[in-house]
Amino acid sequence: MSTRMPNILMVMIDSLRPDHTGFWGRTPSPTPNLDLVASQGVFFANHFCPMPSSEPSRASIFTGRFPHSHGLTVNGVALPSSERTLIQMLKEFGYYTAACPSLDAGLDAGSDEVIALESTSAIEKTGGAGELIYSTRLITEAAVRWLQKAPNSPWFLWLDYGSPHEPWRPPDEYASWFDTGYRGPTRDYLHMYEPDMSEEERAHLQSLYDGEIAFVDSQLGRIFGLLHGKASMENTLTVVLSDHGVFLGEHGLFKKPPFLLDPLMRATLVASWPGVLPRGRKVDALTHICDVAPTILELLGMDIPAQCQGKSLLPLLRGSERVVHEAIFMEFCTYKGTTVKAARTQTYKYIHHRDVGDIEWGSDYSPRYVFDKLGFEKEMLFDLRSDPQESKNIANEEPQLLSKMKTYLIDWLIDTDSTEASD
Repeated sequence: MSTRMPNILMVMIDSLRPDHTGFWGRTPSPTPNLDLVASQGVFFANHFCPMPSSEPSRASIFTGRFPHSHGLTVNGVALPSSERTLIQMLKEFGYYTAACPSLDAGLDAGSDEVIALESTSAIEKTGGAGELIYSTRLITEAAVRWLQKAPNSPWFLWLDYGSPHEPWRPPDEYASWFDTGYRGPTRDYLHMYEPDMSEEERAHLQSLYDGEIAFVDSQLGRIFGLLHGKASMENTLTVVLSDHGVFLGEHGLFKKPPFLLDPLMRATLVASWPGVLPRGRKVDALTHICDVAPTILELLGMDIPAQCQGKSLLPLLRGSERVVHEAIFMEFCTYKGTTVKAARTQTYKYIHHRDVGDIEWGSDYSPRYVFDKLGFEKEMLFDLRSDPQESKNIANEEPQLLSKMKTYLIDWLIDTDSTEASD
């Protein structure tokens, strides 16, 4: 805990896999600016999202609660007004709170300001599924303008970048940064399952993904440089995170089909606060997105609400504990007939598919079609030490271990049941 009230900069980078950053070890690094932040702070190397969907995951960041508990379980619905958010708590504590661009419905409660972008052209159609992605450059320019006139009172600023969300189309100058020599056509649309894709095309798509990451990183360099120039970085808690990962060809999968494997569920978390947080620390303990809010609250000396289901990670940073979670949990709440839950320890993962839907996802395959093609089973158990690719299901070979992992999952569901008994 510190007696200072720092400014707080939280940067969301949609779909950023940590294994595609320099601080993870990727070379050449697409993230020199983020690498510097990581070298001055803490990188959580085994950080996971609770659900591989943007709005439910963001709601878990702001509430410290799992999607089935806070109630925002699919994109496009509002967080229930009964949920208390990090922004509300910070505002009550004396922070001026701002977001750029706007927050999802219900997450904006307590926000003093939504920072306007310069032009409505900031919203660009990306084709394919027709998603709306905010322009990285315009968000940065709006944030720079705001920071140049930032209030004197402690401020909280949430920046939400839509890249590197698929489809991967970085600006031309970044599209060639990681060029693999591929000269074939770039697909305008990818299915969630592309088993026949060549290694050359897969490498090309990964290079475009890295190009989008590099572009976001270059824009963050502008923001970090401004804060350094204003000498504001010394008293700024900087948190950089992603909402989930993405499949980049593992098992023939792309994008975000509802299969709770590590490439999709592993998220990014880096935090820096000079003089308060350790410098250059890599934390290998299991952590998850619900831990972010309670960690920030304890850093500021604030009370952590009893309804928070995550834990503060300060014991890991102080070295007083090596583990805060014996197991972490993941889910895909019911959507178009698919419901999945999972429990993960450092060494094992158990996935329970209650239902896998036959409904096609827009113009894409149905999860059931892909599930059957991959030979997945209702219950899957992986030994992550010998099988980090999660390719060999040992559920039928390890009945005692299977029972233990199922107990973890059942206990979690009971512990996080948000219903309350009434007289």
